[in-house]
Amino acid sequence: MSLSPQPSVPLTTVALVNPFGVTASVAITGGTTTFIFVNGVQVGTTTPANVSVPPGGTISITYSVAPTWAWTNPPVYQPNPGYSAAGMPGPNELTNFEYPTHAVSGVTGWGFGVSN
Repeated sequence: MSLSPQPSVPLTTVALVNPFGVTASVAITGGTTTFIFVNGVQVGTTTPANVSVPPGGTISITYSVAPTWAWTNPPVYQPNPGYSAAGMPGPNELTNFEYPTHAVSGVTGWGFGVSN
């Protein structure tokens, strides 16, 4: 999801504070870059580059030709505690199995124990 409004690329070596309050994924393309810093730590040198900037964190780029960038808020994976992708009861803190345990063999998989 694109974050809006997109901040402009600052002058070379000038730090920009992430204004969004969420961790942002910044895709940097083009230009002629030599250093990419997040919170003062070098995380890259050339483009294309993808970096994460935490809320309130800073990003700065050393360049001779300004690159372009796009700020997005990547989705955070949160497993569904109720059902797996196959529609079966999902993993939980008690079993940590993707699929239910077979009643007879105790092996995880598609089989279900049947009793009358």
